[in-house]
This record gives sequence, structure tokens and C-alpha cells, in this order.
Amino acid sequence: DKTMGADWYWIRNATDKYKSAKEVVHMLMDMISKNGNLLLNVPLTPDGELETETISLLTNLGKCMDLIGEAVFSTRAWVVADDGGDLRFTRSKDNTILYITSLVWPGNELRIKTLGSSRIVLKSLVNLSMLGSQEKLTYRQDASELVVKLPATVPFESPAYSFRLTFSGQIPVLNLI
Repeated sequence: DKTMGADWYWIRNATDKYKSAKEVVHMLMDMISKNGNLLLNVPLTPDGELETETISLLTNLGKCMDLIGEAVFSTRAWVVADDGGDLRFTRSKDNTILYITSLVWPGNELRIKTLGSSRIVLKSLVNLSMLGSQEKLTYRQDASELVVKLPATVPFESPAYSFRLTFSGQIPVLNLI
């Protein structure tokens, strides 16, 4: 239960303390990857209106969810929450899709240490794609990591970028070491 505003109630001239869409998305991804959920408090003016800054945040949040919402809604926590940095994991209810959400644009490559061949066998991986993009991605796995080759330029601006790993059956068992 978090507030996007300066406090749990509306405060005049406190919009500079409002959270950004980026902060809210990062908070959300961190919470759901750890088997939590987020109730976001949205302050209303005494007249019951939304301030311009609030409308902007909610609009930007909606645009982001249009892109990566599949990695958020109706997902579950995976056996690990993160990769020790800016990556968060979620999975589909039926345990056949693993989502990796990067809280920053990773650059030319997405490097996922948790998915190295010493920890997980990805033979049943049938597709790896980026949510919100039609671009074909290639990948390679070695003992220490899975490396996904990304587009040379950022395909769209977003507070987070999600990747879908689709398996022919259940997500393989992760060696927790």
C-alpha cells in the first residue's frame, strides 16, 4: 500500500514530491517478483478532482502497462525474484512462460546470470521475444549466463522492458545452488 503523492492525502502545492511513472513501475515490478502486490493511493483534491500531474502519471503508467502488462497481470513470482541487479522475474500462472523485466534499457545485450546453463537447461525454450516489439531476438547460453542480442536502438521509451521466454512445457527447474 503506497502513495503516489507527498502523503496519504492531498496536500496543496506538493506535486513536486509525487512519484514518477518510472518509480511506480519499478516499485510494482519489484513487489510482484517477490510475490507481492501494489495498492497505489492516488490523491484527490478536496473537490474530488485529479491534478494534472496525477493524470500525467496515470497516463504514462497506462502506456507502460500497454507494453509490458503481460509480464504483470495474472503472473506469479518465480523461484527467484531478481538477477542481482535491474532484472526482475515473473511467470505465467500455468508455468510455461518466464518473463524477465529490465528496469533499464540494457544496451546491445541482455545478460541474465540466473539463466546460465550451469543453473538451468533451456532445451524446451521455443520462443524468446520482447513485449511491445516485433523485432526478432537471438540468444546464446553458456555456463554462466543467457545473453540476448537486442536491437541496436531502443525500440520505444518505457520505464521498464519485458522479455517473454516461452517453453514447450513447464519452465525448467532452476538449480538454486
